[in-house]
Amino acid sequence: MKTKELQKIINTALSYRDIPKVKVSHGGKHDKWHIGEFIVIVPRHLEISDGTVNSIVKSLEPMLGKGWWRNVGN
Repeated sequence: MKTKELQKIINTALSYRDIPKVKVSHGGKHDKWHIGEFIVIVPRHLEISDGTVNSIVKSLEPMLGKGWWRNVGN
């Protein structure tokens, strides 16, 4: 999945819950995505592996709900 696509999916889910959009701070080879009270480390690549995407979306379940990514855009 493309990094921008994942960020757009997360921002859409955040907008449904009136949570501010992802704020990005840049590091060496990774970025920090500040999402509400969470900080997610994201590799700075155009494409993110499926395993990393899965880990990122699951780490946001406490804030966005179980399986939240399945309902975005529906």
